[in-house]
Amino acid sequence: LTGYAHWGTGSEAQAGLAIDLPDKLLGFLEVLEAHDANYDVWYDILNTGFRLTPTAGTDYGSVPSLPGRERFYTEVKGPFSYEAWLDGIRQGKTFVTNGPVLEFRVQSQEMGAEVLLKKPTSVLVEASVRFDPSQDDVKRLEVIQNGDLLRSFPREGKSPEIRCRFEAEISETSWLAVRASGHKR
Repeated sequence: LTGYAHWGTGSEAQAGLAIDLPDKLLGFLEVLEAHDANYDVWYDILNTGFRLTPTAGTDYGSVPSLPGRERFYTEVKGPFSYEAWLDGIRQGKTFVTNGPVLEFRVQSQEMGAEVLLKKPTSVLVEASVRFDPSQDDVKRLEVIQNGDLLRSFPREGKSPEIRCRFEAEISETSWLAVRASGHKR
């Protein structure tokens, strides 16, 4: 399993992306590092039709951050093993976070799944973010389509979660993602 750290924005990485992506040599891209999320490169890659799993890391020791604060979670099917964990990453069954827990489904399919539609139609989108309000001031839950904001759902009151459920019209080949925005306390 190979990929790029630091959002793939270093000069060597940018040149490498153009070579490694078409040859299917990459499995992941670090999109959250040291309290900075940079989704633009990942979104651009997805918009070219390549699937690349998002990951995260703290880069602790070289930048001011707490070890393990930026991380990613991977859904593992069956008994936990290193190989099962790698398979989850290969299948795109991850989310990046610095605390909040994300859930996302399209047509009842979970993160990383591909939903094949025979014609333009609407799909059921369900998403949530859960968090500890004493640690995270999450303001919004956002659903992204092809790099653009599709829908945004604000936090209501002091709730420790934001949920959404809606029908989205899909008229062309698309990818969907969910993200939460706010700040650490």
